[in-house]
Parts: sequence; structure tokens; C-alpha cells
Amino acid sequence: MENFLKMMLPDSDPNCKTVSTLVFMDLEATGLPSYVGKRNVHITELSLVAIDRSDFESDSSLRVLNKLNLCIRPRTTISPTAMTITGLYNDILEKQEKFDESIPKLLEYFFRRLRRPLCLLAHNGNRYDFPLLQAELRHINYELDGEILCADTLEAFRSIVSNTTVDVDPVLNPNNEKQQNDEVAPNMLENTSKNERIAISEDETDKMLSDDLDLFISLEVPEMENTTENKNVSSEVMPFPDEFTTPTSKNTETIAIKRPRKKFKQDPSWTPKRQYQTTTSTKPNPTQIKRQLFANRTSETNTVYSKPTQFSLEKLYYHYFGESPPKSHYAEADCIALSKVCQKISADFLKWIDAHSTSFNETPAMW
Repeated sequence: MENFLKMMLPDSDPNCKTVSTLVFMDLEATGLPSYVGKRNVHITELSLVAIDRSDFESDSSLRVLNKLNLCIRPRTTISPTAMTITGLYNDILEKQEKFDESIPKLLEYFFRRLRRPLCLLAHNGNRYDFPLLQAELRHINYELDGEILCADTLEAFRSIVSNTTVDVDPVLNPNNEKQQNDEVAPNMLENTSKNERIAISEDETDKMLSDDLDLFISLEVPEMENTTENKNVSSEVMPFPDEFTTPTSKNTETIAIKRPRKKFKQDPSWTPKRQYQTTTSTKPNPTQIKRQLFANRTSETNTVYSKPTQFSLEKLYYHYFGESPPKSHYAEADCIALSKVCQKISADFLKWIDAHSTSFNETPAMW
């Protein structure tokens, strides 16, 4: 009987759940684990933006959004660099509530309003957002509903891009050579199976986070790299007292070095028409130009996309929209930016999360 059903329904998979609601998630925190120590990383802002699957597929404006945004008083001091990047300072969070049972209860009430199954989606979520949220929940001995799924959009993009081809015009590229990116190719796996995840090293994770958050553009103490004592201090674990009040930062200006934030530079010469220009002397005919104008069309065998070469959220947004994301490092803004980027590859993206989403409760805690 099972073989008959498989023959009649070849695409059916009892372990593959069709996600009904996409919940894009982003966290702001006190710093990076490699610089402040894992146990000193605490959530300062949590944002969820939920989109129904049907709206994600059909509505390019993403008008219908359900949002939940919370600012949280952390149990340790925010690093000066994180304060500069996120705009969240110890003193302005002093009047906010700490991470207690009210937060997961709010999450559960929020999730009850959404169609199940729902899936939490975060960029590099498997190495940062999901473990950090899990750690905060474990600290208060709380566990979310086991039916809540999660998936890493960074892994999704790596897998999808590695299994798609770029539309190559034989006139513009007479050798029909496959264009590969040296930075991405070693990290992409062909034909990723259902239960496989693309391995991302800790060094690569830190680099991706630093590129996305700009945390290494202006380190608060430049001499830190040359001082062994300071390196040891950065990895120390701060204790968890029963009652801990976040230190105020009235002297924040003396702690954080005020430096202009380095913004992602947009190519001033970029225009919508420029992406269709050629570097060869061969002038394409109108038919060839028309083919390029519809580079995102679908074929019978696979979907054709313009391949991104870097996978941080900011670089992906620039790749698809030609500009930097608005209000970068504001948790809600980053959630919306991520949803727009994922919508650009919506067909394959939805298939990927249906096949690779896992239970959030299976995520190991960061600390």
C-alpha cells in the first residue's frame, strides 16, 4: 500500500511539513560571543515579523505583516561597539523588563494567532539567533511549543544558489563557461539531501557576523589585539547573580569611542540598465537583450537566478535591490529586509524550508 501511494504521489513525504506561516526573526545582543564570551551575550531586542505563505507567494508589497518587537534589559553590560551599531545603550534599556516568563508567554500568544505549522527564520540563525534565544529560555526554565519549526536562511541561500544555474548568453560568453565565485564555491554542497545542513565553520560565522553587523569596523580598544591580558578578559564569564541590575551608562561617552560608522558604499555609476551592458565588443541583437531582461524566468528543469556572490544580509539586499537595506541593525527593519530578499527566490525558498526546517526545541543553547 505504501509503495502504491508513493507511486501515485511521488512528491509526498510524511516527514516534510508544508510551512503555513513564515516568521522572520532577528535579535540584537550585547556583543559577539568571540569577543565578550558566550555567557555574556544577552538579548537586547527581539523582533518577529510573520507573513502568511499565500501572501509571501503572491503579494510583492508584503502589506500584511504581523509584528512583535520587544526591547529587553540585559543581565550584563552592552559592549561599546554593539551600542554604537544597534543604538541600544545600557541606560536607555534600564527601564525595560529583563528576559522573564512574560516574554515566552507573549511569543506563545503571538504564535496562536498564526497558521500552523509556523517556522522561525533567521539569517545565520543556527549559529547565533536560535541558540541565543534557546539559552535565554533555558535560563528561566522555559520551553516553547515543540511544533514550532526553525530554519536558517543563510544555509537556504547557500544551498539554493549552489543548485541553480545562471542564464549564460552564448554570444556574451562564447565558451559557455560556468561562472563560479571563489569565495562561495568551497562552502556550497551540490544536491543537498533533506536532512543535511551546510557546514559553516566558527571562523566563517564570526566573519559573516562581523561583515553583517560592522562590529569590527571600529573596535572600542584598538590595542586589544596586541594585549594578552585583554584577550583573556574578553573571554571571561560574568556571574549570574539572582538580582542583577543592568549598569547604567551615564559615562557611556567615555567608554565608547565615537567614530563615524562605515556605511556600505553604493556604486554611484549603477543604473538599472547597466546590468545588461556587456564588456565585450560583440553587440547583442535585440533578441538577446530581451532574453536578459527576463533573467528570472523559470524553466522546466530548474529556476534561473542572478547569483549573489556574498551572503550577508546587507550584501544580499544590495544584490537584489541595488541599495543598502534601510535602518540596518534595527531588529524589525532587518526582519523586513530579510523577508524581501527571501521573496526574490520564493519558489525554491519555500521548498527548501519545507524540507529542511527542524524543531526549534532541538536547537542547542548558546550557553
